[in-house]
Amino acid sequence: MPVSVRRQLAYSLYQWFWTGLDWLYPPRCGGCDQQGSRWCTVCQRETNLMLPPICRICGRGLMSRDLCHACSATRPAFNAIRSWGAYSGPLQNAIRRLKYRRDIAMGEALSRPMVACLGEQGWQVDLVVPVPLGVARQAERGYNQAALLAKPIALACHLEYNPRGSEKNSRNPLAGWFDAR
Repeated sequence: MPVSVRRQLAYSLYQWFWTGLDWLYPPRCGGCDQQGSRWCTVCQRETNLMLPPICRICGRGLMSRDLCHACSATRPAFNAIRSWGAYSGPLQNAIRRLKYRRDIAMGEALSRPMVACLGEQGWQVDLVVPVPLGVARQAERGYNQAALLAKPIALACHLEYNPRGSEKNSRNPLAGWFDAR
């Protein structure tokens, strides 16, 4: 079976898993706590989206379509980063729920708009790697919330996923660029 078909099947199974859990255990919205969905349409509408014009490198809002002052003054070490929403209101509530209240289902729910945002960028992506979590924080939480977002993004976009891709002993050529300790 070709890799692309396996990845499509994996994402379908992943979505069916969460749909089944939602059916068995009706979810509460991460933004407003209303029962019925993990990320309701009201909270989706109330999320402050990061809309153009934005800096093409750091993704900050701009008055015109170019680089922000900071990226113009000192070019960052990365090519580009992007946020789809501002950390406020319902999105802040949902992220806090994912990080601090062990609501791991929020990872799948919040990954969907991130997948759409990634698709709009037109970036050539080969590998999805979650930002590592410090050893103490990992032990405290029991999971890495970035991995709960990265995995469904990789599945939805049919990309390779490497949860340890930033570690020095990884096969990723960029390994070791992040220090999780």
